[in-house]
Amino acid sequence: MAKGYWKRTLQEIRKKQKAKPSTFNPKYLAGLRRQEAQWQRKTLGKWTRESPERRKEFRNPSNIPIGRLYTPEDIAYRDEAEQAGFPGEYPYLRGVYPTMYRGRPWTMRMFSGFGTPEDTNKRLHYLIILAPRARLGDAASQSAR
Repeated sequence: MAKGYWKRTLQEIRKKQKAKPSTFNPKYLAGLRRQEAQWQRKTLGKWTRESPERRKEFRNPSNIPIGRLYTPEDIAYRDEAEQAGFPGEYPYLRGVYPTMYRGRPWTMRMFSGFGTPEDTNKRLHYLIILAPRARLGDAASQSAR
């Protein structure tokens, strides 16, 4: 091994740690675009010629098109603090508690989202009235054990 290898490696790591984040740096994004174009030509092109995708466009259940690849460039326009907020603050995308679930455990809701609202209502009534031993708190208390 070359003399001073680990010393240089450690210096490079420390330099990277002190550098400003580069995810949304225009120079970094330009390099990423070049790498993506190369990937499309070299890797993706070859693969899809031999094994084409099942359909031209994929969509999620909300009928929103799903891209083949997402990179930081897709969200570089965002102001993260303004659009996503912080935990415990509106719009609550990062959770309703500032400490998330570090201060209290997740709770299990064994009846919520049980099919249609009518089905959920039937299930809830069954749990409360017809099945007294299957109390609503049992799932949460069992998960904490």
